[in-house]
Amino acid sequence: MGLVEEPLNIDLVVNSNANAQELEKIDLMIQQIKMKNKPLAHRVKAKKILA
Repeated sequence: MGLVEEPLNIDLVVNSNANAQELEKIDLMIQQIKMKNKPLAHRVKAKKILA
């Protein structure tokens, strides 16, 4: 029996008037999460939600 790998969904709610620098920081955070979870990196699904 193989385990079904669940994607690790990370939803980041971003203020819609965030500037480019703030958005870049968020992308960096996503990269860091992926680096920390190296074996799971392919499962990390991160998306930014503008609110």
